[in-house]
Amino acid sequence: MSTDKDFIIKVRSGNPLLVVNSYEEFRVLEQYVRDLSATPIKDPQTGRTVSHYKTYSWDIESGVRLLSIDPSSKTFQIGGEPLKIRKPFDQAHQENPELTLEQWVSEDPTESTVGDPTLPLEFLKQADNGSVIFLKDYQPYFTIEEYEQPKVVKRIIRNLTPVFRGQGKCIVFLSPSLKVPTELEKEVAIIDFTLPSRDTLKAVLEGVIGPNTPTNKLMPKGEALEAVLDAAAGMTTIEAENAFASSLIVARKIDAGIIRAEKANVVKKSGLLEIIEATETMDDIGGLQNLKAWINTKKNTFTKAAKDFGTKAVKGVLLLGVPGCGKSLTAKAAASGLQRPLVRLDMGKIYGSYVGESEQNMSHCLQILKSISPCILWIDEIEKGLSGNKNGQEGHETTRRVFQMLLTWMQEKKEDVMLFATANSIDSLPPELLRAGRIDATFYVDLPDAEQRTEIFKIHLRKSVGASFPNGRNPEMFNEHLPELMRISENFTGAEIEVWISEAVTRAYNAGHADVQIEDLRGAVNEVTPIFRLQYDEIKESRRKARERGTKLAAGSWERTASAVPSQGPIARRVSVDTDAPAN
Repeated sequence: MSTDKDFIIKVRSGNPLLVVNSYEEFRVLEQYVRDLSATPIKDPQTGRTVSHYKTYSWDIESGVRLLSIDPSSKTFQIGGEPLKIRKPFDQAHQENPELTLEQWVSEDPTESTVGDPTLPLEFLKQADNGSVIFLKDYQPYFTIEEYEQPKVVKRIIRNLTPVFRGQGKCIVFLSPSLKVPTELEKEVAIIDFTLPSRDTLKAVLEGVIGPNTPTNKLMPKGEALEAVLDAAAGMTTIEAENAFASSLIVARKIDAGIIRAEKANVVKKSGLLEIIEATETMDDIGGLQNLKAWINTKKNTFTKAAKDFGTKAVKGVLLLGVPGCGKSLTAKAAASGLQRPLVRLDMGKIYGSYVGESEQNMSHCLQILKSISPCILWIDEIEKGLSGNKNGQEGHETTRRVFQMLLTWMQEKKEDVMLFATANSIDSLPPELLRAGRIDATFYVDLPDAEQRTEIFKIHLRKSVGASFPNGRNPEMFNEHLPELMRISENFTGAEIEVWISEAVTRAYNAGHADVQIEDLRGAVNEVTPIFRLQYDEIKESRRKARERGTKLAAGSWERTASAVPSQGPIARRVSVDTDAPAN
């Protein structure tokens, strides 16, 4: 991932084309103009300073404007009038064949730089060596759908690139998401402008409510201030300013909860990440004792005291196994228990159709995660986003590059982000993902046994609320029937038990019962088609491979799992009592 220092390095090393990805035009221009104004251009032979970089910006409405730092006030300034250029020499010479190059250079510039996207390129061509121009919103001029002559623009840029390289000139495309044309791909370096630091966010907060003084009652203090800055981390300065202002309007104070809600909306707009409001707890999970115990033992490693002691926080955990058995629910409960935001990444949304778009999307995601840490990154069904990478031999080159970016981040990340990934099959995962240092533990989540199903059954009965049952239903009323209920629900997943109870509630209501009766549960069980029946061979094979590879079980032991045999009951019509083959 690039840093802000990379920009100066790229400019000084002679890169003629740069792309800066950011929504924050003003902050980008101010910071980079300050950096460039303080960067001397030195003679490579003598080492003496010969000049300083000159900076300009261009957009279709404002034309070329001079960017500078006022020497007395040290404030960032944008020129008030669009600069002009001389008519291109070839055109001027056609109009006046006697015109010499010396005469043309001495003429005053009279041509406007507003409108035509080739004008800023001509401006930089005529500018002094060591000039840098920021082109805003230049993406449309690369596509035939939005501009009539995109090939001309790309050809001019390609012709000027070697010239600018030798003159220390640089074109900077400033855009939230510029798609680099294939023709320019090898010439362009991409810079990801970092999101605001905590100090910058604090300055924005002070700009909204005034300076941090003892008499300023609106300014949060101590832990409250840290909570507000945590909530705002990952926002742009404009987004943070809007969130602070919204908090003042709604609560008449700076409230971290309101700012977190605002950030959830902001992150969701990216279309790549989504902050999930996790309210589930470990008490909402039936069974999975081994997994829950492991999470509890790791909980203390996230504290400051543990870090001071030298304990390393968990990097990641991978949950494999049968769909509907609580993998995603555990991710939510872990985030709630650790009191960290749960950020969901849909890997399928990372991939774009333009050159560099997929890598840019992944880089943007990792940048946001860095800014909003500490947090938990949840990638559900991660194998779908990494398809084609098995053994590193298959799949599209773009997919492999994105996968490599994820692996590098998992291995080298310094920020406190715990990866919580789920997958349905270990076969579809590249071995590089599973190596130590990237994933701390891998658990196999199997079908719940009778003891776990009893817990899940009671949890979902208690959660079956309504106006007539505001506190849910009492599971104790079925205690005498539990052996039968567990028998007829054999090989049900947790999700299927939830559906089963929901169907029973519907049956009870339609029958006019005061509450759910045992006959409602008996009848509703046949409305559920267990995944064990639909994917018998796949589940059996994935279980075998997980055991052979030494994967931990999320509940129970492998010996107990191997000895489990489906019993008789209504489920026998779906799955035979012979565990070696499904029923016909």
